[in-house]
Amino acid sequence: MNNVSRRCARHLNHWWGLPLLFSAVLLPLGSTISPTLALDDGTAYLLFWPLAVALSLLLIFSWRVFPALVLVNMIRYTYAMGPGIGIAVTLAFSFAIGLCWYGFTKQAGSRWSAGFGNPPAMFARLFWLALILPLLLILIVQIAIILGVSPRTVGEPSTNPFTIRSLLNYQSLAIVCLSGVPLCYYLIRTLIRPRFWRVIIRRIRREMAPGVSMWELSLWVLSTAAIVILLSVQFHGSDNILYSDYTLTLLFPLMLFGSMRLGYQLSSLMWHSSVIVLLYNYPGYVRQEDLLHNLAFIMSMLMVFTLTVILMSVLTTRQRRLYVKSRRAAMVDPMVQLHNVRSLEHTLEEHERSVLCFLRIANLDALCRTYGMQMWVEYKQRLAKVLMAEMHHKDERVYQLPSYDLLIRLNIHDWETTLKRLSRALEQFRLCWNGLPLHLHHGIGYCIVRYPVEHLYAIIGELSTMAEISLGTGKPESSQANFRHLQNNINKKVDMLHDIQRALDDNSLILMAQPIQGFRGDRYYEILLRLPGEDGIAVMPDAFLPVVDEFGLNYDIDLWVLKHTLAFIDENRERLPGLCFSVNLTPSTLVRPTLVHDIAELLQTHQVEPYQLILEITETNVAQSLELAKQTLASLRQLGCRIAIDDFGTGYASYDRLKHIEADILKIDGSFIRPLADSLLDQQIVAAMCQIARLKKLTVVAEYVETEAQRLQLKVLGVDYIQGYLLGMPVQLSEL
Repeated sequence: MNNVSRRCARHLNHWWGLPLLFSAVLLPLGSTISPTLALDDGTAYLLFWPLAVALSLLLIFSWRVFPALVLVNMIRYTYAMGPGIGIAVTLAFSFAIGLCWYGFTKQAGSRWSAGFGNPPAMFARLFWLALILPLLLILIVQIAIILGVSPRTVGEPSTNPFTIRSLLNYQSLAIVCLSGVPLCYYLIRTLIRPRFWRVIIRRIRREMAPGVSMWELSLWVLSTAAIVILLSVQFHGSDNILYSDYTLTLLFPLMLFGSMRLGYQLSSLMWHSSVIVLLYNYPGYVRQEDLLHNLAFIMSMLMVFTLTVILMSVLTTRQRRLYVKSRRAAMVDPMVQLHNVRSLEHTLEEHERSVLCFLRIANLDALCRTYGMQMWVEYKQRLAKVLMAEMHHKDERVYQLPSYDLLIRLNIHDWETTLKRLSRALEQFRLCWNGLPLHLHHGIGYCIVRYPVEHLYAIIGELSTMAEISLGTGKPESSQANFRHLQNNINKKVDMLHDIQRALDDNSLILMAQPIQGFRGDRYYEILLRLPGEDGIAVMPDAFLPVVDEFGLNYDIDLWVLKHTLAFIDENRERLPGLCFSVNLTPSTLVRPTLVHDIAELLQTHQVEPYQLILEITETNVAQSLELAKQTLASLRQLGCRIAIDDFGTGYASYDRLKHIEADILKIDGSFIRPLADSLLDQQIVAAMCQIARLKKLTVVAEYVETEAQRLQLKVLGVDYIQGYLLGMPVQLSEL
């Protein structure tokens, strides 16, 4: 049955099928319904519908319809004019159409059959079929007039081509090519395939500007119809200006509005229909005095404004389409082809409540350094495809983050079931990479958000922490599903960030000094940082340093502390000669490439000797980037600064790291000092640390010394310096 249908379709598409049928029916019908203008010396066409029918059939069937056009025209014109003139008119008509169609298809290329609103094909169509074809037909008619073989229907046989009659003939052909061809095309396409009208409706809806309401569309259609009716109705005895050609000028801005707001399809169809109706009813608005001149002027306006409406609507529609494409492209990551956070923001605006899930992929960064970026892309794409297959709602989606993580948005309805399915899918997911099945661990942190979502990026950071916890627990972790509590925590964090930034800008951070004293009587001080708080109560570092680290202000804070500490030494060199200070460095500051250069400049600016500055680092700092830390510490020691390892004993494999790190001072963590009097094990550990420090030629400092018994015992164990409340509470640097 399918083969029979395809065979019948092939026969219908040949020139002896549908092309011949439509040519035989529509060409004579077009001649019959074409509006004409009766003159004393003949009849002139205002719209030559056979030309519109021929061009429409060519746009549908291309060259397959050409034999049918030649055959039907030859029969028509031979019957009406006789064999000689009929064959000549047929050949001239066929030559003009064939030549212009060939030029159009060559210039438009494979886009010759594109819709009327396609700009490249439209410009070629306007040039060949709306400009060159009417000129060529007028030229052929003038040649026929000169040879004396023109039919009477073309008008007055004048050899002068630059007359109003010639202008009227050209305008009628141009208008039928501009307005008649689209209408004929849509009519024939609908007759061949009745469902084509649905395509037109979809195009109209797609091309409309966002925000076009039904009342706006109805008002525009009714206004256009009212003006066309006023122009078409004949009131010969009335002097009302609304029934004259002046009303035509009111139609132009209305159509321009439609071109910009409603797109090409609707505005062009409405305008083409209006032009056809107006040309059929020209006696209603064209003055009968000097009719030929007035009609030529009106048709010039219609032709020019038809071009204006077409170009304006096409360009506006194209600009709107490009804007939609660029906006859609801005919502999708170009590498992973997943929606990004900007798209998530727009989606959250469309839902009152949503569930945000942060998906942490463990060790993906390490694998990407081994296998390359392509693995990162493919892993995310395949994982996102698996996750979206578990979602039942179309607007639930996986979103791309610039890092090695993903975001998921779920609808509030039945989100718990969906989250369980996602967890099972993550457990079963495997990526086969170069024959190696990879099974990475995944952590999920989630929370419920309510529109409007404030501080989205801060929420994502909070969920990242929960996803990190989820990696350890092996189950999704809620970031305290009460979103209001989460928002309060975020607001507190943001307020803290503002306070820190304000203190940096105003130089109002508080520097405290705590003494570190040796058993031989020498002393130096450790600089401790405080943040000014409300009611004069200073904020401790444990409260604000995590915010500093999260927002990347570590280097700014450390540099501020170094600058003001060295400035204090410079200002008090006579009152406190030889003063030494110990300053803590955060992990991100230690790996800063410009750290050594900046410290050298500060030392030179304030004329401070490098030995007066001791830089404290923790074992965590060293562990994060061993090689880079070794280079930085070696450069600082070469500069003359001393290096102290803080909180020694709390890190993993501390002794192993001590073999590779060059330092001057070893600070034993307070967790070994507090139970020293009652714990024999801690005493042995401290003694071992002191022996190792002697082998490495390090000075040993014990922290959190609070009693005299601890001091005496540490002296026996071999500690060189002590630090703690036994020596005194920290005081402000200015009061030292």
